[in-house]
Amino acid sequence: MQRRDLNASRNDGLVGTRICELIGKELTGLWLDEAHSHAIRQTSNFARFRKVVDTGEPSHRRGKPTLYLADKADFTEIENAVFPLARDGKNTDMLLVYSIFYTSGGVEL
Repeated sequence: MQRRDLNASRNDGLVGTRICELIGKELTGLWLDEAHSHAIRQTSNFARFRKVVDTGEPSHRRGKPTLYLADKADFTEIENAVFPLARDGKNTDMLLVYSIFYTSGGVEL
């Protein structure tokens, strides 16, 4: 994800094939507000990403999906870690997000 401004980030990299299959649409190259337009009015959904960009500190979370539509896929829980990356070594301009999706029985997809 590349910084566009304080209110949005861009996914310039790749979104894994399995994630796109689970979500039900292609997300590669979309801005976060484009990829998750259903969540754009809930600014708390993006606050975590902004905090990682602003502080340069990684973030970890496991819980119910907040950006993804759980009723459109076979998962009820997501665990992910967000890591800040900086081309210049100090100013975060990309995020690396690693996600694991779980079924209602706790099985990793």
